[in-house]
Amino acid sequence: MGNLKERRLYELMEEFKDNEAYRFIHKYGPRGIVEFFMESEFAKELMEKDFTSGCDVCYELLDNPKYYQYFIEKLREREEI
Repeated sequence: MGNLKERRLYELMEEFKDNEAYRFIHKYGPRGIVEFFMESEFAKELMEKDFTSGCDVCYELLDNPKYYQYFIEKLREREEI
């Protein structure tokens, strides 16, 4: 969602307002992302992975184009963002 080593925090925060994934995280937190994906076609695949933290989960799910695209498409269908 952004890299503090490359951009200033206030710049990232301004962009977050328009970012669909960020709005979901703000509303439901990392647990919401996990629950979202546990109800998806990727649940079994993700259960086989080892995650060390909530940050690790978000990074894996939102940095992977396949998961991210699915996530955004389903959010738009549900009109949750």
